[in-house]
Amino acid sequence: CLQYLDHIAPMAHFLKVPLVVDDLNIFETAKSFYPDVEIIYIDKNSVMKELAQQADMLITPIPTQLLDTFRKICHDFFGKKMKVVFCPHGNSDKDNLSVLAGEDQVLAYGKQMVDRGGLNENQYCLVGGYRYQYFKKNQAFYDQFIVEEKALTKEFEKTFFYAPTWCDFEDNFQLGWAENLCEIFPKNYLLLMKLHPNTQRDSPAKVHYLQQTLPKNIRLIDDIPLIYPFLDLADGYISGVSSVAYSCLFLPKPLFLQGVTENHAIAKSGYLLPEDITAAELRSMLETTTQPHPGREQLQQYAFATDVALEKLPQKLQQL
Repeated sequence: CLQYLDHIAPMAHFLKVPLVVDDLNIFETAKSFYPDVEIIYIDKNSVMKELAQQADMLITPIPTQLLDTFRKICHDFFGKKMKVVFCPHGNSDKDNLSVLAGEDQVLAYGKQMVDRGGLNENQYCLVGGYRYQYFKKNQAFYDQFIVEEKALTKEFEKTFFYAPTWCDFEDNFQLGWAENLCEIFPKNYLLLMKLHPNTQRDSPAKVHYLQQTLPKNIRLIDDIPLIYPFLDLADGYISGVSSVAYSCLFLPKPLFLQGVTENHAIAKSGYLLPEDITAAELRSMLETTTQPHPGREQLQQYAFATDVALEKLPQKLQQL
């Protein structure tokens, strides 16, 4: 899936392993945005057999419980027990990290993920904020993809990046929230909006209508898998119960949270937007809140390990 790409491709870089995909669109996208990663395309009819035959370890964003068929092929046809390492596609406040306890090994971002997943010390490797490190390492290359947006920022007083999650089984997002935000967003500010790929997949007609009716100060980004170039460009962020909210913790800018309550951990690092917020109230919050939330650094340190030597990660995985 496209939403996995910006998580698994940087990890492939640090592990110095190829990234195998079975979708030609994802293959072309990966080649464009991650040129330092070896990308291998294998069609859907052959990919499980090829991996089972040639690999000894699989690093994947797909939960192990969904890989029963693949593991059966490995065992029955090739006499091997495939070692599977789970690479989470983001850290968020969604109630889905308890499944980590059922994984063989996990690439955990930090202590928060270890605690939430109930992982034992032999079950994980800490990887910290590897995506942010990858972005900083390649920032000059990624700047070429946001030339238009960078030029557009000069026409407005401030720029905000909005990346909500999708309407999953926990009902963490409604497209109506995005529509309402677009209606009340200040006209003198620029809003760069990146919807979740699953929102575009599940509600194509609504997304198309939204795109066609957006005012000139709101731009929908739908062809770039990247997050950090836009986070770096923006003056502040609007998010919710999403992994993007945690990605924002690496930059000292204000984070405004939609659809979040005090019960969510991310609430400790952002400013909550009331569900019935008015245009005047939103304008006031965005105008006067110029500093990151005081709790940002504390949550960042809990969510992302800082003492991580990514160059030693391949050896650590072999030792698990």
